[in-house]
Amino acid sequence: MIGDENKFDGEKIRLDLVEPSLIEAIGKIRTYGVKKYTDEQSWKKVEKQRYIAAAMRHFEAYRKGEINDAEICTYCIKSTVIPETIGQYTELTDKNGKKIFEGDIVWFDDEEERGVVYFDVRTASFVVHFDTFVTDFDHLYDTDVEVIGNIYDNPELIGGETNE
Repeated sequence: MIGDENKFDGEKIRLDLVEPSLIEAIGKIRTYGVKKYTDEQSWKKVEKQRYIAAAMRHFEAYRKGEINDAEICTYCIKSTVIPETIGQYTELTDKNGKKIFEGDIVWFDDEEERGVVYFDVRTASFVVHFDTFVTDFDHLYDTDVEVIGNIYDNPELIGGETNE
């Protein structure tokens, strides 16, 4: 197009990367809320803690198998993540074919040691921090490494406290 050579789109949000079913799920939730509270702007007046409490209540009901509650959006619950617990996929798999993500705890057969997968910004590569050494995946082979957990769900594997 004429004049597009100076257009800068690099900072714009890429909504084409969002799964359409997530947008539909949000629409369903908002539609339900408007029917229930009759005010399209009521969601703006609710304290954050009430949202957190409701989400926890609905998640616990879903976990217990109460999936017929009209207020529980099962798709939303299944899709809910805590952003801080998302690990980037390394494009590698372990000896069992399991995908390896940043934050995974791996067992290294050759050294009989556990390590944690991290992204090293200095080298722009994924590395594994073991107790006695750090190495990149060029020095590990998928036949030597097994994912045994992750730092979020299994911190006890690396000396942390459990989440229970």
